Amino acid sequence: LEVESTIALTNKLILNPNFTLSQNKNEDFYYEINGVVQNLGNTNIAFSPNFIFGNRFTYLPVKGLQLSLLSKFVGEQYMGNIDSENSILDSYFINDFNASYDWQINKGIKSIVFSALVNNVFDVKYESNGYFYTYDDDSSGSTITYGGAGYYPQAGINFLLGLSLKF
Repeated sequence: LEVESTIALTNKLILNPNFTLSQNKNEDFYYEINGVVQNLGNTNIAFSPNFIFGNRFTYLPVKGLQLSLLSKFVGEQYMGNIDSENSILDSYFINDFNASYDWQINKGIKSIVFSALVNNVFDVKYESNGYFYTYDDDSSGSTITYGGAGYYPQAGINFLLGLSLKF
């Protein structure tokens, strides 16, 4: 289920919420664990969170100026298809801030747009991606499956500036 909306609170304040609810499953998933192929039943598909929520809150104080707070929540998810606790990516909630000004010229160049983006405004430490692996060790005479994970930490607060010319 995916829902998105535009809600004009006033002519200067606009909300753009969206959310996704899903349950993405592998049916009758088989995997070899400890040397034996096992039916793990219905498992979560890797990198498929059950819940995602986003919102853009926009303020239009004067003509041409747009200020927006962009928020995003991504629910817990697995990095592998066997629902191992070692493969969980924690949920995270981040916010970005965007400002743009559209300066109307109308002389050869229609307008110049100045923009600034502050990503991860609150400097949240989070991982949005990673990897999960398993390997078999049979050095003891019996096969034992081990699993591990690696994570890709995302950037803290960072800034982007932009300039666009419209002809």
